Amino acid sequence: MQDKPLRVGVIGTGVGAAVHLPGLRQIPEVDVVAVCAAHLDRARATTLLHQVPLYFDDYRRMFREAGLDAVTIATPPELHHPIAVAAAEAGLHILCEKPMARNAAEARDMFRLARDANIRHAVDYETRFLPTRQAVKHLIDRGYLGELQSVSVTVYRESWRERLRHSTSWLDSGERAGGVLGALGSDYIDTLRWWFGEIHAVAGALPHAGRGDDGFALIVQFASGALATVHVSTVAPVNLGDEIVAVGTEAMLAVQADGRLFGVRRDDRVVCEMPLPDVWGDLPKFPDWRVRPFVLLAREWIRSILTGTGAVPSFEDGMKVQEVLDSVQRSQELQRWIDTSGKKWPVCAGGGGAPWGTAMSSTRPV
Repeated sequence: MQDKPLRVGVIGTGVGAAVHLPGLRQIPEVDVVAVCAAHLDRARATTLLHQVPLYFDDYRRMFREAGLDAVTIATPPELHHPIAVAAAEAGLHILCEKPMARNAAEARDMFRLARDANIRHAVDYETRFLPTRQAVKHLIDRGYLGELQSVSVTVYRESWRERLRHSTSWLDSGERAGGVLGALGSDYIDTLRWWFGEIHAVAGALPHAGRGDDGFALIVQFASGALATVHVSTVAPVNLGDEIVAVGTEAMLAVQADGRLFGVRRDDRVVCEMPLPDVWGDLPKFPDWRVRPFVLLAREWIRSILTGTGAVPSFEDGMKVQEVLDSVQRSQELQRWIDTSGKKWPVCAGGGGAPWGTAMSSTRPV
């Protein structure tokens, strides 16, 4: 354990200023010493607001001059890859916002470079640290559900297009690795992988010529053979939030939009509200709900830097999520299931072994 705090730089003044900066200030082992933004006046204004000494409009210059140990990347995803490459070459530990990259090829490159540079890397899938998702993970690991049978995720939110119609935000641009699939889909896919294991096949659909700016729908099959559906719409007149329901051979769990968790055992058929862990401890509340789960994730990342252990969720997790995102796009284009198992020609064991059954001539994953 080193005596001095780690010197950390933050790149990006959107999520970087709203989430990363206030979150990192909650970690005693961190000293945020620099901010970088595309516009120097914005970087300077952010440093004045958050009492950070250095500001830059060139991340390469920041890497050379700020004496950093680590960096967080909170830019539009189209910039994640070049910044991560430069950071890895500079030997800096990296925490990157989601989605990790524009495509799986970039994500694989980022993972390889970070691994070869022996730096600690993480992707900000902060919802892993919400009380409900922590509780579900604990119950799954204890065997509460039994053998997983199916999962459904449904999300209804107000229109992003209306909210951002006068904005150039990447969130509303599929061409910039944005859109709902990248911004929200990456989170739900990560959660499903974390809870239930690797995803071996994907089928998906995107509206409006595949841009995915209004929502998306997909089906995934886990290595176990169980299925999950994810349907996200951002054109609802009101925000109903999300609901996640998982059904197993022994029980069912339901995560509600209001942050409550319910469970029911097959034997007793009584729905009970499940207790949630106190994950926040003495963390204060922030105007942005993402700050507190970000702090918990960033703490693990910092601990991994100081102890030399692996960070979770890592660039490898981000890479695998990006492979699924790419497969949704490819499924839309080819109108067929896409294999994500790593096997070029997957073999189905029996008619129930895969969602496409045994007749695979026209719907075989590719």
